[in-house]
Amino acid sequence: MPKLARVLPFVQFAAGATRGLRTPPMLICFAAYASFWGAQSLAHSEPGSMVRYQPYFYEYAGQRVVGELGRFEVPERYDHPDGAKVTLAFLRLKSTSSTPGPPIVYLAGGPGGSAIHLAKGARGAVFLKMRAAGDVIALEQRGVGLSEPKLDCEEHLGFPLDQSASLATLRDAFEVKVRDCAALWRSRGRDLSAYTVVESAHDMESLRRALHVPKIRLWGSSYGTTLGLTVLRYHGEHVDRAIFAGVEGPDSTLKFPDTTKHQLETLATLIAADPRLEQEIPDFKALLQKVLQSAASQVYRVPLAANGDQAVVVTLGRFDLEQIVIGSLGDREGLASLPRLLLDFDHRNLSSSRVQEAAKEIAGQRSGPVDSMMSLATDCSSGASAERLAEIDRQTKIDLLTHIDFPIPDICPAVGVPTLPAKDRMPVHSAVPTLFMSGTLDGRTPRRNEEEVRRYFTHAQSILIEGAGHGDDLFVSSPAIGDAMVEYMLTGNVKAKVIQDPPLRFR
Repeated sequence: MPKLARVLPFVQFAAGATRGLRTPPMLICFAAYASFWGAQSLAHSEPGSMVRYQPYFYEYAGQRVVGELGRFEVPERYDHPDGAKVTLAFLRLKSTSSTPGPPIVYLAGGPGGSAIHLAKGARGAVFLKMRAAGDVIALEQRGVGLSEPKLDCEEHLGFPLDQSASLATLRDAFEVKVRDCAALWRSRGRDLSAYTVVESAHDMESLRRALHVPKIRLWGSSYGTTLGLTVLRYHGEHVDRAIFAGVEGPDSTLKFPDTTKHQLETLATLIAADPRLEQEIPDFKALLQKVLQSAASQVYRVPLAANGDQAVVVTLGRFDLEQIVIGSLGDREGLASLPRLLLDFDHRNLSSSRVQEAAKEIAGQRSGPVDSMMSLATDCSSGASAERLAEIDRQTKIDLLTHIDFPIPDICPAVGVPTLPAKDRMPVHSAVPTLFMSGTLDGRTPRRNEEEVRRYFTHAQSILIEGAGHGDDLFVSSPAIGDAMVEYMLTGNVKAKVIQDPPLRFR
């Protein structure tokens, strides 16, 4: 998804005999659990430990999951160890094995994604399954989630709903709010140049030391693979093995417009293979061009369902439509909806559920808060090589859909962080055993990203997931994916080289 579109506890108590007890049985059970977890916290607090633990429970798929919430401090800047500190948080799910391997640390994407949120949500089944190989740790990266400070922006974009957006007008609106957000966090004593992939990689080494283990295992997705690769660059000797899905290399923060072009061609092929849809859309590229040209000449004014007594109308121009299309190309769900969404726009059927959903998404982006400052600072500091920037510029001049990472890099001057040195965008050479996973319908991190990275690994294996898009698709679109991941963490090998997802069904 483009950056513009990114956008508790319960305890399962054992039943027991309660007759004759004066103390309420729930309190007795709670006291027993508190005593148990208190003992666990003390056990983990031997001299040198930096972690503070507390019990953490949540419900997933009808079951109560027992975990620990850990917190520990790290320097905001590792080259100033006595300066400001940040507090990192993580959820630890204890292994179900009697002989667990090294802890498996999940690195969320984004940047700015919450690992704990993912563990409790769509990817929860995979997190629980991975416990067969070792403790599973959902780490909240610096500036994110339960870590402190959480560098959210309080400023709302406030772009008018009755105006269509252009690159220039939307960029200007973002620049004002992002500059205000950056100034706010600097006034609170935060050094935004410390929120980089390199500093976060050093956090992984701090986590390993805090856990008192000789090695950790990495599991990353999307930007989490960029972070994982950076961990291997600086601390690879302390990594046992890794799984990287939806690979984003060190110089892949900014995406090529050709990626969306290829995804459009793939979608056109899938439409041609669907007899009913192919009759409605004989030329998908022509339909897309027609809708975009129509939005440029006569904007779409989409009346949303009335909010109380006040009707809301969202005005969509060409740039808005481009961003909607780009956001739909990332995963299976978006691809399944996009053909008929474009038909609805072409027929100006603006009351359809698909158009309404797209307009609500745009309205939420225009009226909601701007992105996390952690996300903006991390992406802007990562930058891109001169060669990549030149190629992106060349493709931008000839491709139908461009600015696929908006508002990055356009608003990076407002963030005001320096770009990392060129060495941090160079390929990572590693002997750490690593499993790479890619999806054939991934419109954000295509398989060629993996191929570019994997060539520098001496112990690499690969799984191609036929029919998987970006994000959740890479983990939950088939139960065989989680099984293969556990197999790799347990044995260092996988039998499956290709996993077949169900065929894409157009809505």
